[in-house]
Amino acid sequence: MSTDDRATLRRQMRAKLRAFAPEVRMRAAAGVARQLDQTGWLKPGLKVAGFWSLPYELPMLIAQVGIEKAGAQYFLPILHADQTLRFARFKAGDAVRVNRFGIPEPLATESACTAADLDVILMPLTAFDRQGNRLGSGGGWYDRTLAGSTAPRRVGVAYAAQEVPALVPAAWDVPLHHVLTEQTCLACQPFSAP
Repeated sequence: MSTDDRATLRRQMRAKLRAFAPEVRMRAAAGVARQLDQTGWLKPGLKVAGFWSLPYELPMLIAQVGIEKAGAQYFLPILHADQTLRFARFKAGDAVRVNRFGIPEPLATESACTAADLDVILMPLTAFDRQGNRLGSGGGWYDRTLAGSTAPRRVGVAYAAQEVPALVPAAWDVPLHHVLTEQTCLACQPFSAP
């Protein structure tokens, strides 16, 4: 898939997602939270990274509540100087700052860890296929962060409508183990806990 094809798909998918009514977004978010709860992954003390949802992304708040209710710790990504992500503990009401992309990040970073310290990482995406290929926003942050790593469990979070028949991965793309939508938890790549 060429760079132009990726850019076109991103524009088309974002336009489609922006057209979703608020009630559609919230129903889908509740469905994803239900699917996540049914996976059996959530356990007390587990470290789970989510993300601060952009306007066209599936809202994460309901999933965050379920993660915390299960006794797991919730983390959000923070930009690091080496062009990768670190992850800081976050609870509703914690102070945030807005990064250079306009995305809120936890202000308290003393709990920051690397992806290898997490058990599950829930990632935003623009499009996905059933082989675990993920089209992100185009910055490569998650791919650089996860390059060469077998942990954590990599899970895309999306509306079912973001599925496409096939994506041709770039050489640097890191595949997903699973994709969670409002309808299913799709197993894409084998995962074995370290």
